[in-house]
This record gives sequence, structure tokens and C-alpha cells, in this order.
Amino acid sequence: MAKASLYPNLTAEAELRNLPQNAYSPTVKLKKQSFYDPTDGTQPPFEKIAIHMSDSISVGIINNQVTALEALESEIEVLKTYGTIEQQSTYLDQVSSHYETLFEQEHQKEPKLIREKYKSYMQGFVELAQFQRTPEIIHQAMDVNRLMYREMIGEGCYQNQIAVDLFKSAKKPEMDLIRENSRYLYRDVNYIKDKKSSSVYLSTGITPKGYSPVELLISQTNKYFQESQLESRPIVQFKDLFKGVEFTPQQKFAAIAAKYEFDRKFNAAVRMSQRRETEKGPSAIVQTPQGAKLEITNLTRYGHPLIWKAQTLNIRLDEIPEKFRSFERPHRLLAVAQIDGEIGEDRKPAYHKLGTVSQQSVTDHNLKTGMTMQGAKLLELKPELTRSQTKLLFAKAYESAEAFYAKIPESEKLASAAAAWNICASRQDELEVARKENIEPSNIAKKVSNFLYFCRN
Repeated sequence: MAKASLYPNLTAEAELRNLPQNAYSPTVKLKKQSFYDPTDGTQPPFEKIAIHMSDSISVGIINNQVTALEALESEIEVLKTYGTIEQQSTYLDQVSSHYETLFEQEHQKEPKLIREKYKSYMQGFVELAQFQRTPEIIHQAMDVNRLMYREMIGEGCYQNQIAVDLFKSAKKPEMDLIRENSRYLYRDVNYIKDKKSSSVYLSTGITPKGYSPVELLISQTNKYFQESQLESRPIVQFKDLFKGVEFTPQQKFAAIAAKYEFDRKFNAAVRMSQRRETEKGPSAIVQTPQGAKLEITNLTRYGHPLIWKAQTLNIRLDEIPEKFRSFERPHRLLAVAQIDGEIGEDRKPAYHKLGTVSQQSVTDHNLKTGMTMQGAKLLELKPELTRSQTKLLFAKAYESAEAFYAKIPESEKLASAAAAWNICASRQDELEVARKENIEPSNIAKKVSNFLYFCRN
């Protein structure tokens, strides 16, 4: 909220637009139309109703047209108030030329007739455009066009109301009328479509074609538009954010312990989230005679027919070639198994692809290509990971950070914030681990500390 007196131009326009004579006509909201056939009371197939309800395109098309009409109406106000005689006269030439083309199309071999409710506006505009162009005549012509646009906006809003009710009413918007009305616009308001293209924000920009308020803003923005690459910079650069705030060793140790607990839970949640993306369907937990438990994932992808009732497995680990790996399929080892002593047609043990070996199992047991496990037992078939499981793990991580914040006395919050920021910005704990494990320190320094954003310091 702000005082209206600080924005006199906006205030004046808002007051002007809200005068009764300037307001748009209220949009009629029709009574919902039943899906049952009015002649015999029968219900159409659910599939037909579902397709009717799923139409989300009509609303977008109608909204875009109404937005374009409002832009063209506002353009008239801008030209009348701030435009030069030359700019106003050019506008009349462009619009009258378009309307004359529409008139010609009515007399071609396959005529395209103009709707009567708008034809009189166009004829009136063209007649005024042919008079000597005094400011009064120019403004009269513009007012005629403005009235037509307002009429079209009202019709668009009416059809839009029908479109947004598609999921609860059998009445459909008249899209033929909307498409026909689009012919009457003298130009394409291109920013409505162009703003959805990523290239306009990366290289091309938007080229405005008129004087509507948004297009004027685009023209101003284009003066400063330039490519600017986003660069990932280490959080260490902000290590002096709490410069001058003292904290005790105990406060620092408490922050380190809270961060460790948060990171442990948060990283587990991230791993589970990544597994949901790369490991679809149920997985199998098998135990080798030596007691090692392995998780075989993506069972449904390979479809071994005997796994669901398996008891004993002989497993061989094959390498998945690098050309078949990707971000969605990162697994390096494939488990190939003979289940319950199956013998093939050649009288030899029948080995079939079973599934991928989970990344965690590979790390925990240092698994390598070519390893074999004879006489492994199926312990459990686990269902696919769900989104709710992932959300629960993230929630537990957030709760630990919030608990750390909640138990800090109010008088110590600033010092504790400084301590938490210090360990996160300098990343001393992780850099120490990187030093011991011979990991490139710069990779750690550039990481984002999620603990900073969830402990509410």
C-alpha cells in the first residue's frame, strides 16, 4: 500500500477509468448448462464429458485476444494524449487501410463477410479518415475505433466466462467468433506471444510495433538490454556479512552440530529424490552367503519373470556401457541372474537381466564388474519410492534446522546467526574433509549451504 498522492498520474487514470461512463459493461454469467440431453434426458458418455472439461486451450486464446484488444484501446489513449499529428495520422492510415482490405474481401470469389455489429464502426472510421485531418476529426475517428474495441472486449470477456466454466457447464465458447474478431485487429500485438519465447530474454529481445503502454515500456527496456551471463560464485565471498559480531566457541560448535544433523537428513532426502527419478518400480533386497545385502532396482524395466517368487539367485554383475548411461540412467552395474536353478533350452543355466544395482550398494560393498554371487537369497521386494516419502525426509531436515533456531535465546540469536554463517560461508568442516580425501576444494567452496536457508537465522 502507498499514498495515492505519490503517484498522481496513476491515481488520475484510476479515477477516470472507474467513472460509470468509462467502465466496461458487466460480464454476464450464465446459468450452468446441464450435460444431460435436454430432449430425452440421457447422459452422454463420460469420455465425451471428460474431453469437453479438459479444454484448457480456449481460455488462453480468448485471454490473449482480450489482452490484445486492451492494448490497442490503450494505444488510442496514448496517441490522443501524447502523440504528434504525424503519428496520429499514420495510425489512421494503417487502420483504414486494414478495414478497406476487409471490405474488399467481402467481394472476392469466396467472400469473407464482416459481422454487422462491427462493420458500421469500420465504415465510420474509414469515412472520417478520408476527411481533412484536423485534430478534431482524428480524435473522432479514434473514438470510433475505441468504441469498437470496447465492444469486442465485452464479447471476449463473455466468451471467456463460458470457457472458464467448461468443467462445470456443457456450454462451449463460440471460438469461431473469437477467430473472426481477430481478423478485425489492424495489427498483431506481438509481445503477447513473444514474451513466452526464451530467446527474447537471451538474445533477440522484443520488437514493439505500436504505442500501447507495455510496448512503450519494452522500447525503454530495449535501450538497456544486453546479454549478461549468470555466473556461479562461491558463497565464501560473503563470509564477512556478520563482520564485527562476536560469537563464542560453544555457539560455533552448536552451529556445526546442527549443520551436520541437517546435512545428514537433507542429503538423504536428496538421494531419495534422485532415486525416485532413476529407479522406477519395485526393487529386490537380496543377501549373499557372506551376509552382504544388495538392492537390485528397476526390476520392471528388465522384466525377469521369476523374480516375484524367487528364493535362490545366482548373480553376475555386468557393466552397463557408458553410451547407455545418462542422467536419468546413471547406474554402472547390471545384475544378471539365474533364479531357482532355471535351465535353458541348451541345458545350461539360464541367466536373464534382472535389474540395476543401486548406487548405494555399489559404494557400500565396493562392487565391481564381473563379480558373482552364488546362492543369494531374496529377502524382500520393496515397493517404488513415493513422493510423500521424499517430502517426509525433507520435512525432517527442515524440522532439525527449525529446532536449532527455536532453542536459541533471543539475546543470542545474532551471535548464533554469525556463528552459523561463519561455518557455512567458510565451509571449514567440508573443506577439512576435502583436504583429507584429496577432493578439489573449489568444488566444495562453490556449493550452496542449504542449512543457511532453513535454520531461519
